[in-house]
Amino acid sequence: MGAEAIPLIAMAVGAGVNYYNTQRTMRRQDDALAAQIAQQRERQRVADAAVQGTVQQVAGSSPDAQRQQALNDYLTQLQRTAGNATAGLQGIGAVSDRFTDDAAAAGAELHERGGRTADILSRIDAPIRQRQDEGIQFGRLGSDIARVGALSDSDRYLGEIRMRGIRRNPWLDAVSQAATGYAANYSTGSTAWPSSGGGDLNWAAFGGRAPLG
Repeated sequence: MGAEAIPLIAMAVGAGVNYYNTQRTMRRQDDALAAQIAQQRERQRVADAAVQGTVQQVAGSSPDAQRQQALNDYLTQLQRTAGNATAGLQGIGAVSDRFTDDAAAAGAELHERGGRTADILSRIDAPIRQRQDEGIQFGRLGSDIARVGALSDSDRYLGEIRMRGIRRNPWLDAVSQAATGYAANYSTGSTAWPSSGGGDLNWAAFGGRAPLG
């Protein structure tokens, strides 16, 4: 192999190392960015699932369950107070049959009227309770979305830190510059490696020492 091929080989080595270092850095950056995008996509999926679940629950809700619960609550309270309301009709000693019949009829009417009132009030309360339940659901959804948003912001911040931390390998850059500088010096008649004070090399990144002898 002729001596004239030496600078060409050195130049090729310098260019090859530089290309490898560039591609390696870009690949690491692409991998980090892809991981960040995948994480953001997962956060978005969780948020979408939470929204969809709440929408389905609200869309399928009806006041029937709340009305039945309200009716049960009113009837339970009515039973607790019915004894006090009819206490004056009982235990007053010997009375006529007519009084006994009237007292029984009054007690039955009071119970029936209380039942009708409880039914009316439960129908009035049902939509209110339904909206209250839906408000609680939307409040929980808002908290869930806020939590996902906070995690997403944290992921983005950490991703930016990782991206800034991905840099070119300075030792490979040094090898590339040394080979390129050697080829340039050889063409001018010098076969020495570039010194720390000459050429385009910047050995400051290595504490002023060339990585190659």
